Amino acid sequence: MFVQFMMENYLKDQSPIGDLARDIKCDATFPENADTEEAIQNYLEAEGACWQCIDAFLQAWEAYTC
Repeated sequence: MFVQFMMENYLKDQSPIGDLARDIKCDATFPENADTEEAIQNYLEAEGACWQCIDAFLQAWEAYTC
């Protein structure tokens, strides 16, 4: 699961991806069971995420799916 991947690999990372991991942890409405890139990106965009956040997500998703 993507959220678990983020918590295990990036929660303490001092990078944009680490920032995203911490944001996910604090977001009670984040779709924790989302299993597609599109679903998570749509959520981030609907919540008004900045382009840096979207970029960090896309990089994290790439690492998650490789």
